[in-house]
This record gives sequence, structure tokens and C-alpha cells, in this order.
Amino acid sequence: MAVIIMIRQYQYSINYDFGFEQDNVLDVELQTINPHIFEHEYGTIPSVKKVSLSSHLLGIGSAPEQYVTIPGKVDSIKASSISINEGFISNMELELVAGKDFGLSSIENSSEIIVNEEFVKRWNLKDPYAAINKAFILPNGREVRIAGVVKDFHYSGLNTLIGSFFFEYDPAKFKFANLKLQPGDLSGTFVAMTRLWKKIGGEGNFTSQLFSDQIKDAYSFYITIMKLWGFLGFLAITVACLDLLGSVSFTTKKRFKEISIRKVMGASSKNLVLLLSKDFLLLMVIATFITIPSVYFLFEYLLTSIQPYSIQIGIIEIGLGLIITMVLGLSTILSQTMKAANANPVDNLRNE
Repeated sequence: MAVIIMIRQYQYSINYDFGFEQDNVLDVELQTINPHIFEHEYGTIPSVKKVSLSSHLLGIGSAPEQYVTIPGKVDSIKASSISINEGFISNMELELVAGKDFGLSSIENSSEIIVNEEFVKRWNLKDPYAAINKAFILPNGREVRIAGVVKDFHYSGLNTLIGSFFFEYDPAKFKFANLKLQPGDLSGTFVAMTRLWKKIGGEGNFTSQLFSDQIKDAYSFYITIMKLWGFLGFLAITVACLDLLGSVSFTTKKRFKEISIRKVMGASSKNLVLLLSKDFLLLMVIATFITIPSVYFLFEYLLTSIQPYSIQIGIIEIGLGLIITMVLGLSTILSQTMKAANANPVDNLRNE
């Protein structure tokens, strides 16, 4: 049951709707390349639909935090932030609920921020539209105004609750390029990108990874947990089945004479199997009623402590665990009870 829950949790995490585009997005580490040169040159590759720039990657790790204040007031809030260019929001398909995106004027962009809905709630503004053009002071003393509000999305991993967040425009912080690619074979595209990397003066290796793969890597620790618990579970189940097998075998041998007499008196093999198995089945039922609630409450606490956005343990996880346990247990029990029930009673009584 624990392994099944971890498998479901991993699938839930990598397939979760983070609120932005993941498919066909290639993230490239800029290293020493000028961001604007990269954007211009790589935008000419036929398989690249659009290029955007950012200081950090969405949905992976954590975004840096800054304290934001209102002009003339002492109160401040801590908000996460990422620096982006004017093409990022549309490239990642983030939803603007009010206001506008960054424009083509870098001077105008540097005096604006784009916040999320939680930022608006935190400052007790009426609605996203009421937040437009509200002025704030960043830690470096720069005064900015809210140009737009985006729908809440997971700017950090699923292990962090969505909090106050804003996008700013600061080209000096750009470290990554986000390339929206045409669907299809990417092998030729990567070759062209590597050649262009050397052409525009890239000193290190061309370092890139599909966004969807990065999301999977971010939650790969669940695979490690699954392997560990799978191995421990295999050992535990093996020992339990061997113990059950020994107990059933010992009990049936002690009752060979009783079984033979019952069979001679007309008892059917089906009734004998039920007679021999019912005590062991009762033990399995008792164990089930003890274990399922224990595992349920343990993992309800464990999953929420690891990751606030987690699966709800339900009938699928409990049912699959129960079915696997019952199949293994019944196979072990019936392998001996059916053998004893179908044995020739004459041979057993002659030995007696």
C-alpha cells in the first residue's frame, strides 16, 4: 500500500497543472552569452516558435524573496520574484486576469511589476483591477507600479504553498532562455542549436533540458523512495508468506486424520478447504483492519508534511494494496489446504 501511494504521488506531481506551459519548452542556461544576442539569433531557427528570458525557472526550486513596501508606509510584505522579459508570460502561457504584459520599452518595463492574485489579496486590494497602477518600493529603492495581475500559478515546487509573487524586468538578472519549440523530432534542432552556440561565442557546453524533463527530475526522489520501500516490502512480504506457509502446512498435517474422516463421511473438498482456511483468513482480516487505518493516517501526515499539494488517499490506493495482499495470502493458504483436501483419505487412514 505504501509503494502504491508513492507511485500515485509521483504521477500526481509530474502531471500536476502548475498553471503554465511545460510541453515543448526548452530551457537553456545562458552562461556568458549576451541574453539579447541569444534571443535574436536563436529566434531565427525554424523550429523555434518563440524565445523568452528569465532569471529563474518556474516550478523548480524556490524563487528569491524580497520585501516590498508601499510609499510613505512602514508595513512591508515578503514576496517571491523572478526577473523576465516581455515575451515570457505569453511564452509560458500564463493567464493575465487584469492589466497588461511588459511592453517593448525597457525603460517603461523597469518601472513596472506584474503580480499574482495572492499578492493582491495580501495587500487587501479589492480585486485585480483595483491593483493596477498601485505603487510599491523594492528593496533597492526603485519605485514600481503594478502593470498587470496573473492568475495564481506554482512559481516554486509543490512543496511550497503559493504566496505573494511578482515579475520584474531586470535584464542584468537574466540567466536562462526559454525556447518554445515546434512539435516533432528534436534531434536536428539540437544539432543546429549547438552549432549556433559556438558561433555566437559560447565558451562552455550548450546546456539545455526540456522543461517537462526538469519537472520529472525535480520529483525523482519519489522514485528512490519507491525503490527502497519496494525492496523492504518485498522482504517483509516474503518473510510473512513463508511464515504463513509454514503455519498452514503444520496445521493441515496435524489434521490429516480429521480431514480424512470428514471426507470419508461425505465432506466435499470445497467444505474442507473452507474449514482449513477460515482461521487464517480471519487473521488476515484482523491484520487488514489494523494496518489500513495505520498506513492511511501515517501517509496523510507524511505526504502533507513533504508536499502540501498531494494526492488524497482513497479507494484506489487502499483497494489495490488490499487486492495484492489478499492474492498473495490466499495463494499461500490455498496451496496447502487444497492439497490436503484433495488427498486420498484411504492413504492417510492406512498410515494412521
